[in-house]
This record gives sequence, C-alpha cells and structure tokens, in this order.
Amino acid sequence: DRIKGIIKKTTEESRDEKLRRLALENLEKTRAIKDERKATVGVACVLKEFLEIKFNIPRELTYIELIQELRSMEMDNKLRSALISFFKKTSIMMYANIEGIANYGRAYSLAKRTIEELS
Repeated sequence: DRIKGIIKKTTEESRDEKLRRLALENLEKTRAIKDERKATVGVACVLKEFLEIKFNIPRELTYIELIQELRSMEMDNKLRSALISFFKKTSIMMYANIEGIANYGRAYSLAKRTIEELS
C-alpha cells in the first residue's frame, strides 16, 4: 500500500505539466502528415488550442481573434511577434488558399518553442 501511494504521488501531473505533455504529443503527431500545407495547419491547430487552454480563453477563437488576444497576453515580445506573424500567414494560407506560404519546419519549431517557454 505504501509503495502504491508513493508511485501514485510521483506520477501525478500538474495541470500545466499535463497541458505541456499533451500539446507536445499532439505536435509530434503532425510529423506524420505528408502534405506540408495540411501539416502546417495541424501545427497551427495544436498551438491555438494550447494557447486557448494556457490563457483560460473560454471559447474557441478564430485566428484573427487569437491574434488580437496575443497582443495582451503576458509573454516575451519576440515570441508574441513570431506567433502573430505565424497566425496571420496561416489565416491567409487557409482562407486565401495561397500556395508557398506553408513552412512546416518553421511552424513546428515555433510551436515547440512556444509550448516549452510558456509551460
């Protein structure tokens, strides 16, 4: 019984630890998507959901609404600027269907950095 109690205590995660772990796991799943545009959108979805949960946003935001929210969130200015730029490009890519904007590698790196810095 005592060992079970110790094991249980060591395996419990805080809300932030769980959010970080799940976000990174979901981000990793985007690597399996072969189409760069779809993979980049997948990264955007993971990152948007992470930010909505992290900052206790009560509803799902559009990318434009998220950009507005980012301006008031407490974070490093360089990271904020990179996120705003990324979500603007993602919005254009999705809704204007412009090719060549997707850069999965950069999107993945930004998402991973954001999750790690804000967790």
